[in-house]
Amino acid sequence: MAMNQKRIAWIDTAKGIGISLVVFGHDTLSIPLLTFIYSFHIPLFFFLSGYLFSTKKYPKFGPFLMRKVQTLVIPYFLFVLILYLYWVFVARHFGAQTENNVSLLQPLWGALYGSNKLTDIFVALWFINCLFLTSLIFYWFKRIFKNYAIIIALILSIIGFWLSRHLSFRLPWSLDTAMLAILFYGAGHEIKQAEILKKISQHLSKYRLIIYSLIFLGFNLLLSRLNGRVDMFTNYYGNYFLFYLAAFAGIILIVFVAMLLDKNRLLEFLGQNSLYIFAFHPVALGILKFIFSHLYSPLAEGNLMSAVTLTLTCLLGLGILIYAIRKWMPLNLQKIGFS
Repeated sequence: MAMNQKRIAWIDTAKGIGISLVVFGHDTLSIPLLTFIYSFHIPLFFFLSGYLFSTKKYPKFGPFLMRKVQTLVIPYFLFVLILYLYWVFVARHFGAQTENNVSLLQPLWGALYGSNKLTDIFVALWFINCLFLTSLIFYWFKRIFKNYAIIIALILSIIGFWLSRHLSFRLPWSLDTAMLAILFYGAGHEIKQAEILKKISQHLSKYRLIIYSLIFLGFNLLLSRLNGRVDMFTNYYGNYFLFYLAAFAGIILIVFVAMLLDKNRLLEFLGQNSLYIFAFHPVALGILKFIFSHLYSPLAEGNLMSAVTLTLTCLLGLGILIYAIRKWMPLNLQKIGFS
């Protein structure tokens, strides 16, 4: 297999692992597992997006902006429309939603502002508009500061961390979170430019990859435990240094595991469709928990067994639905950047 094909394969596999952890993290109540997963699962996606970033492909800002609108903003508002209709006609009439006195306009206002204004039905969409802003900011950093862009990203992350501690309100579209996410995005780009991962995949044996994976797993477990639970959605990071060190250790771990799992078609499929899963997995989990609570209540209790069962069932159900939509829907959604 050519190196370019390998690169795409491990990126999709890494995204597949990442999105599986996102879904699992919304199922389990285990604090140690949540601390581990949350320490790196969202940073991983910013890192991989930065790895794919290229100013050479888009020397002018206009085409780059249009591409990001096509691949992120249009999907965001289409997801909002679909989820809003589901909420209006289904969710607000059943379960816990019936107890919430939410006006019909409140979710729409929350979707326009983003961040902590997102209502429960839209909450997973915060990542999409945060990634949009992160990519635009780094584009200009790279255009203006060139080789010093990563240093400016580091400075911005420090400012963003300070704001997370002192700002009494959240910025629109998670701009405050983007200020910290940009360091992951920039690191992904710089590592790609230096061809570090390409050299690793060419020269490290699987045995060494396994050893290094275990080492970085150990680093992550130690650092994330010292730092405690973090959450990029709520803009809480604990200690600045421990947050980034644990996140990068987890990112390297997943990248190495993805390289070891070369040609894993299931994880590649999940990775290629991670944006769909980001958007719809909370609804899918809610439906599954409702069903399981009536069929076999232990499967809806949040323990490890129920979390694994719900995660696998959710991914299977969404995977079948995504495959069917892409196969039979007249509009090719991949053309507007949902992959």
